Amino acid sequence: MKTLREKHIELCRLLGEDEAVRKLHGFYDRAIRKAKAERETPVSLQKAILRIIEHLNMITGFHYRTTNPETRKLIRARLAEKYTIEDFKKVHIEKARQWLKKDDMRKYLRPSTLYRASRFEGYLQEYYLYRAKLAESKKKKEKEEKAYQKPDADTVKQIRKIVEKTSRKLKMKKG
Repeated sequence: MKTLREKHIELCRLLGEDEAVRKLHGFYDRAIRKAKAERETPVSLQKAILRIIEHLNMITGFHYRTTNPETRKLIRARLAEKYTIEDFKKVHIEKARQWLKKDDMRKYLRPSTLYRASRFEGYLQEYYLYRAKLAESKKKKEKEEKAYQKPDADTVKQIRKIVEKTSRKLKMKKG
């Protein structure tokens, strides 16, 4: 196995010393940034990740770990896009509603699917569409119930006529 020094010499020979040094600096800069980001994850972000994964586990019955680097990366990316913890919960609820009853779809209730950048917004919109549909059907049902409870004008007239006849008969008996 070659030592780091031997590898550096070979890289300088292949690319030239300036280019090799430039590439190494870029590699180190990226490695340092990544290490700092992992190490300096704010407590609030750690708590957010914990709450999101705990909610997913509660809703689905699965046992995803909060320490998985890929899951943490996906959550961090969606939070950076200004999504909230509540948005994650809405996605969990909607997709669990759709997929838990289908054995072939159940396997997709996982962070790598749910939090993917290309899918997350669509899943969130499905939640809002479903809630709007529920609200619309609830309004329709309430309207039907009110119409059923509210007597129509003909019924009211009939009831008044019956009451008037009854009251006339009672007056005649008294008088």
